[in-house]
Amino acid sequence: MSDEALTVLSAHFFQGAVGREYWTLFGAGWREGARARRSRRLLEILNRSFEAAVAAGPAVLTSDFFPPDQAN
Repeated sequence: MSDEALTVLSAHFFQGAVGREYWTLFGAGWREGARARRSRRLLEILNRSFEAAVAAGPAVLTSDFFPPDQAN
């Protein structure tokens, strides 16, 4: 996956409350295990996306992040 694609996906993930809670709880464990250059790059992108999402304002609630299917 390209850096650009990861940035887009992680930015969306961290807009939601669940994504932010996950990273708050488990991000440190990911950082501790990052030894390879690619792993460190992944974490750099994830951390930057997380920090940008938090700076942008409150998280989107889960009920709003996954709206019901409107097709029916």
